[in-house]
Amino acid sequence: MGVTALAMGATMLAMVGAPTVQAADCAPAGGDVTGADSLAWFFGSDDAAGIAGADYAHAVELPDGRTLWYFQDVFFGADNDLSGDDFAHNAALVQDGDCFERLVAAGGDGNSWIGSWVETDLQNWLWPLDAEVGADGHLWLFLAEVQNPNGSGAARGALPVGTWVARYSLPDLQLVGMEPAPDSSRSLFGYSVVSDDEYSYLYGHCYRQFDQAGVIGFDPDCSPHSYVARVPVGEFDQALEYWTSAGWSDDRSDRLPVLSSELSMPMSVQRFGDVYVAASDEGDWFGDDVVVYTAPAPQGPWTESLRYTPETKCGDACNNYGAFVLPELQGDQVVIAQSNNATDMTEAFANASLYRSSVRAVEVPGVSSANLTRAPDMELARAEPEPQPQVAAAPDSTVATVMPSEEIAVASVAPELRPTTIDLDVGAEVRGQARLAGLAALLVLVGTSTPLAAMTLLRARGRSRGRRLRALGRVRAGDHRLHHA
Repeated sequence: MGVTALAMGATMLAMVGAPTVQAADCAPAGGDVTGADSLAWFFGSDDAAGIAGADYAHAVELPDGRTLWYFQDVFFGADNDLSGDDFAHNAALVQDGDCFERLVAAGGDGNSWIGSWVETDLQNWLWPLDAEVGADGHLWLFLAEVQNPNGSGAARGALPVGTWVARYSLPDLQLVGMEPAPDSSRSLFGYSVVSDDEYSYLYGHCYRQFDQAGVIGFDPDCSPHSYVARVPVGEFDQALEYWTSAGWSDDRSDRLPVLSSELSMPMSVQRFGDVYVAASDEGDWFGDDVVVYTAPAPQGPWTESLRYTPETKCGDACNNYGAFVLPELQGDQVVIAQSNNATDMTEAFANASLYRSSVRAVEVPGVSSANLTRAPDMELARAEPEPQPQVAAAPDSTVATVMPSEEIAVASVAPELRPTTIDLDVGAEVRGQARLAGLAALLVLVGTSTPLAAMTLLRARGRSRGRRLRALGRVRAGDHRLHHA
């Protein structure tokens, strides 16, 4: 489906060459912008190099010392009002010291940094996932292709339909190619990417924020689980091997989760020396806690090392979601970026600060800048795991660091506990008959006929103020949104 939809655009790209991306003028951040507080200040400002609001902040270290930042669902502006701003499904900045340069897509603001030439307004678009420099010296960026046959953007009916990978030349960050990923399925391997000296590991999460019936929420068949696959280090065009209960397999249907939760478990992973660190906003839109896990190997076993409850930007009227581990430590602390929004998007249009990323540094046991030169134990990465029972989820709390004697090992699911595996490449998908009680309760509050106007508004590539204001009028007439997606 998705591969077919973008094939013509990708072929055209190969024939006519990559669209040139220009860098906007440097936007000085006013001092050293390497710590969590200064990054939070910059991304929370009215004019972050021309970005007034965005979510899902990712950072990738480039070989020359610069940092590439990219975002989903971006409003371009220089004030605290989003209602008249241009919108794109993604955008990027390059940080060099205290200077941030925005990469302006061909066609200017209102066009996505990646994929604008293959997008169909409100029907087909690309969201960037993770990226890493490959063995060929190019930056490889994984992408989720999202479609909504209803033509209403990121609203009911919007689902990822495939995985793509784009290659950028360095240091000029020009697109040189884009094609379906070796695993182009809706499992989205490439949601997070991390490497050691022998392999690159691609974590997969289905990212299905709207279920097949069109209800705001998550798919109970796949959203609670994250998986991992591997390729030879930097060889992102090679076939994947998937983690199973008996090591690694080239058959995706053998895969087993490396982390699971009650509702949704998207995981962002970085490696700091011989320690792998993963962060997840437990429950994503519906959760309160950010949980940080550590592991000695990319497949685990993962141990809950830290749990904290960040404040939202406007109490119960706001939520936060999308926790991502950034690639640099702040001293001995791990730095985590998290997205924010108002539960009613109209509030964020009037107050753009509600729709901006937060950044914080946290102490994670076992992580230290002194240990960054340590190599991971490759025997652990290659070894077959000991079968371990599934551990019940810890009760909700606001506890700080878990003491070693109380650590909870989150092991791979034993074969007899393996959840039903849904092959997302085939048409008819087996749906679970029972919904999780917590999700059901929330959906009762939201309503199963949630109107689409506010979500359509956010996903629209806003070409005119009048178009947005008409949608806002429909929202004020009775629309309610849980989250902008």
